[in-house]
Amino acid sequence: MNVALSAKAKELLDDGIQALFDEFLWPRIRLVLTTSFQDEVYDMSEGESLDEEDVDGETMEQVSARFEGEWLALTRPLKRIMTRRTYAALMSLTASKLATVLEKRAWSFSGRVTALGSLRLESDFSGIISVIAKDNYALREPFTRLQEILTLANMEDDEWDELGSGYGSSKQERSRFLSDEEMAKARKIVRR
Repeated sequence: MNVALSAKAKELLDDGIQALFDEFLWPRIRLVLTTSFQDEVYDMSEGESLDEEDVDGETMEQVSARFEGEWLALTRPLKRIMTRRTYAALMSLTASKLATVLEKRAWSFSGRVTALGSLRLESDFSGIISVIAKDNYALREPFTRLQEILTLANMEDDEWDELGSGYGSSKQERSRFLSDEEMAKARKIVRR
């Protein structure tokens, strides 16, 4: 009977965490993402990057700074009132969903990002990942595909050629997380 009660309690707890995520947390996170990426441009030319505004680095960190402020305002109260285990489960669910959404966002930029803009895009996404995984490094794991996509998108042509020739003759895979088609698609994110 004790095992059945424990199983039922765990099921109810998991359902509660899912409901909290679906009804409360996710709608607000979508707003946080919208405001964080508001007015961000990733098709800038080299001449635009030398504006006085960008030199101080403040603009480069704008997305992650906005995201961090709103993320902390949203998650701190939850962290205070939830147990460690339930909060960790909620954050794990959140990280998985955010990884999927950010990956779709990265794919949506295909062909619309300049080389300079891709560096900024990677910086913005990395900043968001750092904010999410600040308290728990394991929360970075769902973002590994996204990080690999952005790394491939930012590779110089000679690095890409070297990667292709180094693995072309052997059975070793070039990527643990991406297929060859996805790798080629990632290269097309940046307009060359």
